Amino acid sequence: MAETGRLIVLEGLNDAMLGSLAEQLCYGLHAQGIAAEHTREPTYGPAGAQVRLARQGRLQLDPVSLALLCLADRLDHLDREAGIRAWLASGRHAFCVHYALYAYAWQWGQVDWDWQRRTGASGPTPDLTLYVDTSLSALEGACVGDSEVLGSNVERLIKGYDQAIDRLQNEGQSVVIVDGSGAPDEVYRVCRRHVTDLLG
Repeated sequence: MAETGRLIVLEGLNDAMLGSLAEQLCYGLHAQGIAAEHTREPTYGPAGAQVRLARQGRLQLDPVSLALLCLADRLDHLDREAGIRAWLASGRHAFCVHYALYAYAWQWGQVDWDWQRRTGASGPTPDLTLYVDTSLSALEGACVGDSEVLGSNVERLIKGYDQAIDRLQNEGQSVVIVDGSGAPDEVYRVCRRHVTDLLG
């Protein structure tokens, strides 16, 4: 029986950087003969498409409805036939750009924390979350996900991330803050070191 794979999450506000890191980390394991996959949330599934529309301002939802839609997208992502749970069960490691922490950051101060943690309890806890901290100047004109324009949301998201990371760390989750201001190769090396430490 294959050893269970690890769920490794990449978080932050520079989506292009996170996507590149997920690909590099995944392919780095492939080069070692280690099975791995990379993916992202919101997904391109039915619920994920609605989350994207809401974050673009094209679909009006109250915060609780958006939180539930994010959860529906995550559960679909986990449980579909070729989803994250299937990868992990087959021994493949999964690199996911954005996961529950992302939803917590978006909805910080709008949706009760304990309620979100209870409703999302059926999903696996990441074995490692790497929050790539990027300077505000590097985020000018940046987008998160599929045209989820940051704009005036940047400061709110940064605060949401800070608060949610603190809560998750206090709960015992492995959330590591990585300085994302260096050269891409340097950021990759730091992330790769944390992944190597996790996988042994």
